[in-house]
Amino acid sequence: TDRYWRKNRQPNTNSSCVGTDLNRNWEADWNGGESTSTSECSDIYVGSGAFSATEATVLKNYMESIPNLKGHLDIHSYSALVLGPWGYTNTESPDHAEIVSLGNAMNDAITNTNNYPFTFGVGDADGAIYLASGTMPDWSYDELGALGYTFELRPNSSSGGGFELPESQILDACAENYNGAMEMIIWAADIQSGCMDASACNYDANATVDDGSCVELDECGECGGSGPSSGYDCDGNCTAGDLDEDGICDACETMEYIVVDCECEFIDPLTYTVFFTDVDEVNCVTYEDCYCECINDINGDGVCDTLCSEDLNSDGAVSVQDLLLVLSEFGCASSCLHDINQDGYVTVADILLILSVFGNICE
Repeated sequence: TDRYWRKNRQPNTNSSCVGTDLNRNWEADWNGGESTSTSECSDIYVGSGAFSATEATVLKNYMESIPNLKGHLDIHSYSALVLGPWGYTNTESPDHAEIVSLGNAMNDAITNTNNYPFTFGVGDADGAIYLASGTMPDWSYDELGALGYTFELRPNSSSGGGFELPESQILDACAENYNGAMEMIIWAADIQSGCMDASACNYDANATVDDGSCVELDECGECGGSGPSSGYDCDGNCTAGDLDEDGICDACETMEYIVVDCECEFIDPLTYTVFFTDVDEVNCVTYEDCYCECINDINGDGVCDTLCSEDLNSDGAVSVQDLLLVLSEFGCASSCLHDINQDGYVTVADILLILSVFGNICE
């Protein structure tokens, strides 16, 4: 017994060698010389003539009896390939664009099933496989107009098991083959997926299956959008002020530069940021009223280093040592070194600021 027997078991006249290769016995470029042999003893023997093999004739008659046959799949092993017509030449067929589109869809469905990579191609698939004359998929395409494809199942090489696929991969191979075949069925049935909700902005009147992609217009009128960026309107204009007229909303900026004729100054102890008013000329209460500049940008990235004013000893973290420095000056009312909130005193408020960010790592 030959486990890898390829041909049928039909006797050959005047030869002791048995069988015809059933995938070389079809009329499409029969005996055309691409991976074929006229030797009865060869595994790729073409037969005495097209459809000389009983099985090929029976299949031919059956396929011709199917009205409006649109597609045909031949399932082979192995190489992890999806092959479209023609297989006997690298010349593009008249329906090349559609063949490639469906072929890629099936290939993607197979590959995405288990993330096992398959390759699609026509002809020799850019050298991935040999050309072959007299094959069934080429006949179904040439004679019936049905798009004929071949699935070469996993593995992709002999090192992965070759024709002896490991038992542990059989179910994976079945799932891949099923999903690939479903793509052809969807194509043949002319099923079109899309949004079927007429109230959605991406409604597809031609869709026959809802794919869950429906979205609505955002407040800026963009289909499926998320609205304007924070601090801007739909036209990209600042809604939080742009005092320096650089096109960036003040509320969105992390670092500004000093403005002349500032009326007051306020240091935000949490961000090492100095604010300068030039709007209400009263105080520096709100960010929108002020320009600012970083007085601490350790890594020079243009972003004010946050939560570092409490790192009094500049060791990169707010720790017990910083708390002890504040406690050592507790009650100070003049020229205080550790007056974190800059109110002129070292009080409980400064201790609370330390504790609120205790353990933080500074840039």
